[in-house]
Amino acid sequence: AMDATTPPDTKAMTPREFYESIGAPKLVCAPMVNASELPFRMLCRRYGAQLCYTPMLHSRLFANDPLYRKRAFSTCAEDRPLFVQFCGNDADTLVRAAKLVEHQCDAVDLNLGCPQGIARRGRYGAFLLEEWELLREIVSKLSAALSVPVTCKIRLLPKMEDTIELCRILIEAGCKVLTVHGRTREEKKDKIGPCRWHEIAQVRAAFPEIPVLANGGIEHFADIAPCLRETHADGVMSSEALLENPALFAGNMRRLSLQTAREMEAQQKHRDSALCAKDTRLEPKACAQCGKVGVQTFSCTKCNEVFYCNRKCSSRHWKTSHRDTCLRLRSKKRQREESVAEAKDVLLGGDPDGEDSAQGPRKRKREEYLHLSEEIQTAPIAGPGVGLEEGGDLQSKRVSQDDLAEEYLDAVEAFPGASTSIVKGHMFSICFAGLHDHPDLRQKMGAAGTLAQYRQVLRELRGRRSSPSEACKVAWYRRHRLGTKVEAAAAGEESAEATSSGQESKQCSIRAGSSGGGVQDRQAVAQPK
Repeated sequence: AMDATTPPDTKAMTPREFYESIGAPKLVCAPMVNASELPFRMLCRRYGAQLCYTPMLHSRLFANDPLYRKRAFSTCAEDRPLFVQFCGNDADTLVRAAKLVEHQCDAVDLNLGCPQGIARRGRYGAFLLEEWELLREIVSKLSAALSVPVTCKIRLLPKMEDTIELCRILIEAGCKVLTVHGRTREEKKDKIGPCRWHEIAQVRAAFPEIPVLANGGIEHFADIAPCLRETHADGVMSSEALLENPALFAGNMRRLSLQTAREMEAQQKHRDSALCAKDTRLEPKACAQCGKVGVQTFSCTKCNEVFYCNRKCSSRHWKTSHRDTCLRLRSKKRQREESVAEAKDVLLGGDPDGEDSAQGPRKRKREEYLHLSEEIQTAPIAGPGVGLEEGGDLQSKRVSQDDLAEEYLDAVEAFPGASTSIVKGHMFSICFAGLHDHPDLRQKMGAAGTLAQYRQVLRELRGRRSSPSEACKVAWYRRHRLGTKVEAAAAGEESAEATSSGQESKQCSIRAGSSGGGVQDRQAVAQPK
């Protein structure tokens, strides 16, 4: 449901007036492929994000394929302010795609920062940075055709004078907000280095009339103030650090009324007790084909009743004996579901799962989630502040990674539509440290396929953690950074502190994939752009 409309005079505003009209946001959730979907955006908003971007959308697919459009983009009235980001190299196609969402967002953003190989092959993202005349045409046509402002997200060019000239061209063509990632397109994954905030500051100084957002180098809450101070930017944007810590902008603190805090605690206890009856999928069992015993990652995708240790066993079993059995199992399952649905309809007096049902579970979940988000008062605190602090009618509590994972699953329930691979990717990011220290739970997380199963793994992980600060030992954000010490992380040791460009952070952990099983499940999340 997306009926919210943009004020009619937004396009006529100056860049500064437009930025002020959406609240002059300082804390921004970046566009991330397969990651900044609606449930994740709503979780980030709960913890202080003042502006969110959608994942990067492919303009040609979005304009021509209704199924892609339905799968890739969703929003709601509370998901504002919102910038919708597109990639592409054809101005007319970008205009057609953007026209489909212009009344459901506050601005349309052009991706000029994606450094991945797929962007090189598709000729979009950061691989258009040198094609200045094409960019002038694209931004000019978007600005002329749309009823909302056009913004751009770029990376640095090797020469600073070229970066300044590129920005000048984009602004003259109609760009009203500029986001600058302080690295070049070659600086990615294991080649990534310090973010050059001083170069972002030069862009900001060259174009004081345009709101500039600084992207890169925001790993902790304590990095926000130094970044704003050094770059003089209007706001900061975070991507990978938010993936692991959606409460980054709140300093991992939240304030609730004592009554709500007690209700949340009671709900968690009730949920944990309900999970005591464990889902059999996460228990060790024999592979239906080869008989190998363990937590089986694969199951029959049609009946979901038999399990395998690998795809080869699944394929062999299907061809040799399971095909006919699967048909019978599916028929029985369908009959059971129909009888349960009829019983619910009689008891509740209508379709309990319908979108339009006044008491439908989806609607109730959404209302509960939004009510809690309104009540939560984020409390940015730079110090460690672990534990509870009660004063008056408010309770301040440090939010753990397990809490954030639970709340993300709550958001998925409240705002359905995220694919299984996206949900799994977020669970591996948020729980990265705990799953690194408990490989058996990493395997179970890879085998999980329902929200109940994810909650079951979280319950086990919560019970094993020694302290809330355990998540600091191994960081998802640091998995590709230069100088990481794989051997030290594997031994569970902390690496030396690294200081670069005035940004101090603990050098953590390992490269992605060094922790063993379940790595293939993490591939669901593409690199942030």
